[in-house]
Amino acid sequence: MHTRQRSEVAGDTLPLLINRLKENDWWLRSAHAFKVCESAGIEFKENSYYRDIKAWLPDVQWGPEATPTCPSCLSDQLVQSHGFQNNNFGRRIIGLDTHYYAISRRYICRSFEGVAKVSKSAAAGAAAVAHAAAHAAMSNDSDDEVGAVCALTSNCSP
Repeated sequence: MHTRQRSEVAGDTLPLLINRLKENDWWLRSAHAFKVCESAGIEFKENSYYRDIKAWLPDVQWGPEATPTCPSCLSDQLVQSHGFQNNNFGRRIIGLDTHYYAISRRYICRSFEGVAKVSKSAAAGAAAVAHAAAHAAMSNDSDDEVGAVCALTSNCSP
C-alpha cells in the first residue's frame, strides 16, 4: 500500500488508492482489504493480516493551505513535501481494543537548508580533525592498532 500511495501521489500511476482514500475519509479499512488489493493489483493474503490504515497527507487532503507549519520558523511558507520514508511504512497506533497504522510523508522547511549544510560541513571537519588527532596519538602504536581505528572511518589508510 505504501509503495502504491507514493506512486499515486507522485502522479506516476492512476489514483485508484487516493480515490478510495477520499471516498473513505482517508482510511483504508481492513474489512475492504480484498477489494483494495484487487484494484491496486496487489496479491491478497490471509484477511487477518490486514489492519486499518489512516493516511495523513494534509496538503493532498485539504490543499496547500494545510501544509504543516515548521516548528522552528513557525511558518509554512517554505515547507515542502520531502518524500516518503524508505525504512518504515507507517506508525503503529495501539488502542485499548484495536490498533491501526498511520502513514504519511516527510516535510522539510527550505529556510533551514543552508543551516543544515553548514552544520554537516562543520561536523565533517570536526570528525576529520579528531581522526587526525587519533592518528597522531597512535603514531607509536602498531600498524594493526592504527588500522583498527581507520576501519571505523571510510577512505582512511594507516
